Amino acid sequence: MKFFVIKSVLRAVFPVVFASALSYAAPVGSDTLLASFTAPESSSGCHVLWHWMNGHMNKDAITKDLQAMNRSGYTGALIFNVGVGIPIGKVEYGSAEWFELLEHTFDEAEKYGIEISLHNSPGYSGAGGPWITPEKSMQQLVWTESRLEVGLNGTSSNSSITLKEPLRKLGYYQDIAALAYTSLPEENGAVFRDAVQTIKINDTEVPLDVTQGIRFDAMLRVQSASATIDITMKSLFTASAISIFRFPEIPLDTFDGARDYPATWTLTASNDSTTWKTVTSISSPALRKFDAPAVGTFSPVVARYFRLKPNRASWISGIEIHSGPRLDNWALKAHASAGSVADPARIVTTTTSTINPDEVVDITEFMNEDGTLNWKAPPGRWTIVRFGHTATDQEMPAAPESGEGLSVDLFNTEALDFHIEKHIKPIVAAAKGHVGRSFRGLEIDSYELGLQTWSTNFREEFKKYRGYDMGSWLLATTGRILTSALETEKFLFDLRTTHADLVAKNHYAHFRKALNDMGVLLLAEPYGDGPFDSMEVAAEADLAFGEFWARYTYGSDGYPQIGTSMSHQEGYTLNPAEAFTGQPMTARWTEHPYSLKAEGDRMFTLGVNRLMLHSYAMQPEDHAMPGMTMGPFGAHFDRRITWTDQATGWTTYLKRAQGVLQQGRPVVDVACFGREEPDPKVTQTYLAPCSVPLGYGADILSKSKLLEMTASNGRAGLPSGVSYKLIVFPVMNAASKEVLEKISELANAGVGILLSGSPPSRGLGRSIATGAGTDENVIAAGIELWNKTGNGNVFNGTATNTTLVSLGIEPDFTFTSDTNDAAIYSIHRVVGDSDVYFVSNGLRKTVQSVLSLRTIAGVPELWYAETGRRISAAYERKNNRTFISLTLNPAESVFVIFRQANPSSSLVQASHNGVSLLQTAPFPSPNPALYKNTSVDFSITFWAKPETYRRGGTGYVFYPPIGATTYGSGHAAVGFGLGTNGFLLSESSTSTPATFLEVAIPISGWTHFAIVYTANIPVVYINGKVAGTGKKSSSIVHPGVGTPDSTSQMINRFEGDQIGLKVHPSSLTIADISDLFENDLPEPVAPPTIEILDQKNNLLFRQNGEYKFSLSDGKAKSFNITGVSSTAISGPWTVSFPEGYGVNSNITLDKLQSLHKNDDFDVAHFSGTATWTTSFNFSSRSRTSSRILLNLGRVDNIAQVFVNGKDAGLLWKPPYELDITSYVKSGSAINSLVVEVTNLWPNRLIGDESLPVEAMFNSTNENLAVLEFPDWYLNNQPKTGERVTFTSWRHFESDEPLYESGLLGPVNIIVAATRSL
Repeated sequence: MKFFVIKSVLRAVFPVVFASALSYAAPVGSDTLLASFTAPESSSGCHVLWHWMNGHMNKDAITKDLQAMNRSGYTGALIFNVGVGIPIGKVEYGSAEWFELLEHTFDEAEKYGIEISLHNSPGYSGAGGPWITPEKSMQQLVWTESRLEVGLNGTSSNSSITLKEPLRKLGYYQDIAALAYTSLPEENGAVFRDAVQTIKINDTEVPLDVTQGIRFDAMLRVQSASATIDITMKSLFTASAISIFRFPEIPLDTFDGARDYPATWTLTASNDSTTWKTVTSISSPALRKFDAPAVGTFSPVVARYFRLKPNRASWISGIEIHSGPRLDNWALKAHASAGSVADPARIVTTTTSTINPDEVVDITEFMNEDGTLNWKAPPGRWTIVRFGHTATDQEMPAAPESGEGLSVDLFNTEALDFHIEKHIKPIVAAAKGHVGRSFRGLEIDSYELGLQTWSTNFREEFKKYRGYDMGSWLLATTGRILTSALETEKFLFDLRTTHADLVAKNHYAHFRKALNDMGVLLLAEPYGDGPFDSMEVAAEADLAFGEFWARYTYGSDGYPQIGTSMSHQEGYTLNPAEAFTGQPMTARWTEHPYSLKAEGDRMFTLGVNRLMLHSYAMQPEDHAMPGMTMGPFGAHFDRRITWTDQATGWTTYLKRAQGVLQQGRPVVDVACFGREEPDPKVTQTYLAPCSVPLGYGADILSKSKLLEMTASNGRAGLPSGVSYKLIVFPVMNAASKEVLEKISELANAGVGILLSGSPPSRGLGRSIATGAGTDENVIAAGIELWNKTGNGNVFNGTATNTTLVSLGIEPDFTFTSDTNDAAIYSIHRVVGDSDVYFVSNGLRKTVQSVLSLRTIAGVPELWYAETGRRISAAYERKNNRTFISLTLNPAESVFVIFRQANPSSSLVQASHNGVSLLQTAPFPSPNPALYKNTSVDFSITFWAKPETYRRGGTGYVFYPPIGATTYGSGHAAVGFGLGTNGFLLSESSTSTPATFLEVAIPISGWTHFAIVYTANIPVVYINGKVAGTGKKSSSIVHPGVGTPDSTSQMINRFEGDQIGLKVHPSSLTIADISDLFENDLPEPVAPPTIEILDQKNNLLFRQNGEYKFSLSDGKAKSFNITGVSSTAISGPWTVSFPEGYGVNSNITLDKLQSLHKNDDFDVAHFSGTATWTTSFNFSSRSRTSSRILLNLGRVDNIAQVFVNGKDAGLLWKPPYELDITSYVKSGSAINSLVVEVTNLWPNRLIGDESLPVEAMFNSTNENLAVLEFPDWYLNNQPKTGERVTFTSWRHFESDEPLYESGLLGPVNIIVAATRSL
C-alpha cells in the first residue's frame, strides 16, 4: 500500500500540493460544487508545456512569458529544455547561468501565480544527460559464438582458443559469462563468420566485415529494392535461422524521435547459384539505438549459396546465418526487438534439436579478459557462447546541444542515484523555498528510448524476482531452445517480466521515493516503446497522465485513459493530459480556441480534467512575430500568437469545466484487463477486445490492480474506493495461477466476468514461486473458472454490450437527436450528494437532442461553463431514467447537475407555430441505411471552410458506412475528406474507405462543393467548376452522408466549418450547380428559437408566433409573441490596423467580407487584431419584456465587442452573439459599435513569402528550421527588412491558400422577447 505511505509523507512536506493534485476530495456538498464552477481555484486552470529552446533564454524572456501566461489564464508550466533543430543559443544546459535562470523562474512564477514543474533531464523523454557515462547508461546483452572440437577426427585435445569479443559500443564492454554445450546435430561445421567465402552486392565483391559481427565502421549499403546480396560459403552450410542487423535510416523528419524505415528481406538458397529456392521472409524492426536484429527461423536448409533481397534501401551492420535452430520470433520474445508478444502460448518451433540446460557447462572461470579460453574440454564438438553487455548508445531525445548525453540505466538504482546526485538535487536546491509552492514536480515524459536487456545487477535481480538463477537459460536470450520450445517460451516470459518489474521498481518507484524525500512529486507519461508495462509503471508515479494530439493523431484517445484509470485506482482526483500536440502540417498557427474545443471536450469525457497545452515556446527577444517555435511542432500557445490576450474566453471556460471535473469520484461500470504480458502501449476501452459501449464508464486494469481487488455487493473494488460491476478479459491461452484464482474469487462473490475463448492450456513462466503455478495448476484453475460460465455473472464470448444488459447494467448515458450523425459524449462523476454529467457536442453544428441518463435522484440543472450560466432543465422521468431535452450549439458542452431539491413541475415539450422545438420524448434511433433508396445517380452539395491541411485518410466532411454491411453485398457508400490542400473522395464497400479520387488543390475559405454521381461515376465540382472525375465504381454507390457516429469517425473528422449539406436524389446539371454556387453562402445557423434563461424558467424568444408548452404535471401554457425584430447593421465599416503589422492605413468596407479577399496585398495578408467600427440607431421601445441582442454572424476568429465605449464581451465560438441590453442607447442617440477581431498568423506568413528573403532556412520537406538567427534577433533589436513576420521554422509557401479573416457578418441587432413560465 505504498500510496497511503506516500500520502502521509507528502501531506507533511507540502500539504497544498498534495490536496490539489493527488487526494480524493473529501465528501463535498452543493456549495463546494457550486464554488468550483462560479469561483474555481487556480488549481483548476490550464497548464502549458514551456519549451526552452536550445539555449535561447534570459531573465527578461522568462518574466515576460510568465506575465503572458498569467494574462492568458494559464496557471502552470512544465518546462522542457529541447533542441529540435533550432540553432544553438548562448546558455549551456546545466551551467551556472542556467541554474541562475531556473532560480529566477521559481521567483517570478511565485509572483505571477504559476506552478512550475520540469522534465527531469534535457530533451523530452527518459532520464539522463552528459553526466551519464557508458557504464551507467542503458545496456544491451551481446554475444558471440565459437566452435571447439576436441579429440574428434584427429583434432587436438588442446582446447585453448580465443573467444571473439562481442559488440563494444562507446569503448565499453563487460563480460557476463561463457557457456558451452555439446553442439547440436545441425551445428556440424564452422560458425558462420568462419564459413563465409565471399559476399557480393549486385555482383560486386565487398569486404566480409558484416559477417564477422556487428560492424558500424564497415557497414554495407543496399541502395534499392532491386539490389541483391549474395553470400557464398566455403562449403555446404546448414542454415536454420538468420539474423540481420541494420543501422537506422536517416529519418525524413529528423526532429520527431525515431523515424526509421525498416526493410523486409527475402532469403533464398541455392547449391549451384543458378536455381534458387525461397527460404523465408524476414521483417526488420524499426530501430532506435538498441541493435535489434531482424530474425527469421525455418526448417534446416543445406546450401552453399544464400541470397538476400530487400524491399527498399537499407544499411547492413551485421549478418549471421545460424546453423542451430532458433525459437520463432525469438528477438521479440527476448526483448531484443520492440513490440509485445501477441500470444505467449503460440508455439511455432517444432524442432527436437534442443539443448539440455543441465548439460550446459559454465566455463567463465576459464576465460581471460581478452577472450582466451583455457578449458580442458571433454572430447567432443562444443558450441561456446561468450556473453557480455555494452551500452546501447541511446541518447536523450531532442536534447539541447549542450545537454546531449546518454540515457541512464533503467534497471539499476545505483545508476539512477548517480543521476539524482549529479542533476536532480541541484535542481531542487535551486528551488530553495519554492518547493511545494511555485515548484511542484519533476517529470519523465513519454518513453522514446527503445530497449534495454541487461544491467550489471540483472542476474541477481532476476533471481530475486523470479526465484531461480538464470544459469544455462541465458542461452535462450540468443533464441536457442533449451529443453523444449515451451520451456524456452516460459523462460523468456520470465525475462520480459523481470525487465518490466525492474523498470517499474528500480527506475520509476525508486525515482519517486527519492523525489518524495525532497518534497517533490514524480510526474510521468508512462508509455512508449520500452521493456515495461505501462499500467504497472503508471502505478509507481505520483501522478501518471497521458497525451493527445491536435487533429486526433498518434492514437490520441488511448493515452489519456492510462491517467484516467490510474487516478481512479490510486485515488487522486487530478488527471492531466498533454494537450493538442501538433504535427508540422496540421498545427502551424492554424489553431484557435473554437477549433480545439470539441477535441478537448472529448478528452474531458475520457476523464481528463486538466489540459497541459503543447507548446509554449519561450520567446527570447521582443520583436519577432510569431518568433520562436518548438521546432516544427505545435500547437502554438506562446505569447507571440495573435490571440494571447484573447485566450481568456477559452481558458475561463476550461477553468470552470476543470474545476467541476476535479471534484468527487468517478462513476465507472467496467474494467478492461490488459494482459499478463508486459505491454508498454495502451488499451482503448471502447475498441476490441474490450469493446465497451460509449455510454458506460470504463477503466484499464493491470495485473497488480486485479490482484489487489476485493469484492463487495457484486462489485470488484480497490482501496481508493473505485469499483466495477464487470471485468472484461481478453483471450488467455496462457495464464498464471494467481490471476485465474483471483478471477474465480471475484466471480464467486458475484462480480460480472466476461471471458473469451477457451481455458488456458498452460502457465506463463517457469517461476512457480511468483504465483505462476505449474501447467497442471493453471489448467485446473482455468477449467474451474470457465465452468462457472452461465451461472448468471460469468460469461464467455458474448459481446460486451450484451453482457452488460444481461447483468442488468443499463447504459449510464445515451441520447437520440434530430440528426442521424450526432456525436455527443459524456462522463459521470458523483460530488457529495450530487450527480454530475459533463456532456459535449463533438461536431461543429447545432444538435437538438434528448439525453437518457441512469440517474433519477435529484433535480437536474444545466450549467454552461462557456458563460457561467446556470438554468433549469426540461426533463421528465420514465422507466427509472431521466430524459432531458438539450439543444447544443456547435462544439458546445454543458454540465447536467443533479442536486438534491424538491422536485417541481418541469418543461417537457415546446412548439412554435406547430413545429416542435423542445421535447423530452426520444427521437427515432439513428438509421444506418439512411439512403437505401438513393444510389447510382445522385448528388451531394454543401459549403465548407477547411482550417487545416488534410493528411492521409482524414478530414471527412461525411464518413461512409461500410456499404456491404449497410446496404448489402455489392453496395458501397461514398465519403468526402477535405483540407486546405485538397480533397479525397473515397468509397467503402467491405472495409474501411478506399480512395477513388484524390486531388491536390488549394482550398481557401468558404467554398462550394458538389459531388455528382452519374451511373456510378463521380464528378467533383468546386465553386461551380469541375475539379476532378473519378473512375466508375464496380459497386452500387450510395451517399455516405449522415452516417451514425462511430469510433472510426472520431479521429478522422473534418477540421473546419460546413453548412448546407444536402443529398439530391438525382444527378445535378452544371447549370444546377452554378445556380447553387451563385446563390452564395447561406447565413449562419441561427441560435435556438427559444432559450431557457435561468433557474426560474424565464424564457427568451427569437421569433414571433404562437408558442405552446407542456409541463410534467400535465399543465400547459402558451404565448403569442410579437415585437421580435431583427435589424441589419450594414455599415459602412471603418477597419483600422495596429502599427507594425503591415497595413499602413485604415480601410472602409461598404459590405462586410473576409479581409483575405481584399484587393490590397497587405490587407489580404493581415494577421493580428484589427478593429471594425460603425454606428447605429436604436428606436425607443419598452425593454420590460425584451432583450437586445447583437449577433455578429461569422467571425474569424475571436471578437471583443464594445458598445458605446463599454466592453460588452468576448466571443470565441458560435453563435457570436451578446446581450447588449444594458449598453444600448434608445431613441435618436447614435450608438457606437467597435468590434476588435483577432485572426491567425498564416495569412501574413504566406504573404511574407512573396517578399525578399531575410533569413536562410533548411529546405527539405521535413526540416525547415532557420539555419542561423539574424543579428537583430540575437541582439534583441527591432526587426529589419520588408517582412512583418519572422519565425524559427518555415511552414508556408507563397502560393498556399489564405484563411478567412475578420468580421464577416451579417451583423444584426435582434430584439428578443422574454416571458416566464
